[in-house]
Amino acid sequence: PNIIDCQKDTVRITATGADSYAWWESGLSNTVLSNQALLTHIAQTDKIFVVRGIKTEGGKTCENQDTMSLSVNPLPQILLQTQEICEDLDNYNLNLMLASGTPQGGVWSSSRNSNWVLAGALFKTLTAGPNTTPGHILTYVYTDGNGCVNRDSINLRVNPKPILNLVDTAVCADRGLVNLNSIFRAPTPAPGNGVPTWENTALPQRNAIAGNPFAGYTFNLSLVNPGNSY
Repeated sequence: PNIIDCQKDTVRITATGADSYAWWESGLSNTVLSNQALLTHIAQTDKIFVVRGIKTEGGKTCENQDTMSLSVNPLPQILLQTQEICEDLDNYNLNLMLASGTPQGGVWSSSRNSNWVLAGALFKTLTAGPNTTPGHILTYVYTDGNGCVNRDSINLRVNPKPILNLVDTAVCADRGLVNLNSIFRAPTPAPGNGVPTWENTALPQRNAIAGNPFAGYTFNLSLVNPGNSY
């Protein structure tokens, strides 16, 4: 008889009809694996097992042996890659953490709350909240066509949004250039601890802001109308 199983599964083979038994792998008769009717084995590769049974009945002792072949299907390969996102990126597609060669179509789950993962792959970032150390622990489980199941876990680091506290500022129209970084207010981190970007969404004054995240930004008062708020 033959057995087909998945890699790393526990295989239990039971012999019957004898008083005593001896199990070994084909070609390795000097290494007895079990002296019981039950042979327990962790499937890794294809093997052929041999069992010898001895029975005494009516004053006569007889023995016989049989073979059992084990075919092992490999587990589906799962490789995950770490990601780091911001807390406002809601419904994050966890399949973006599947490395090349990892099959799609598995199911993701959260170790803390099953409601944080929707449709098997969308992470409710806003509900789960920030977690930078060690990150949210997420598990990916995939079952292939042979029924073999593999899983792996990874940490998704979710960074909190920066705290932005700004001061409403009144300036004279003839001031010229206003350093926008000067209107930060604690506990906003200093510009050197992040990459601040300024923009004016109101038209036609959008061009009044100039600069870059590293050199800083200025607001050119000569390009806007006095007496207004921006």
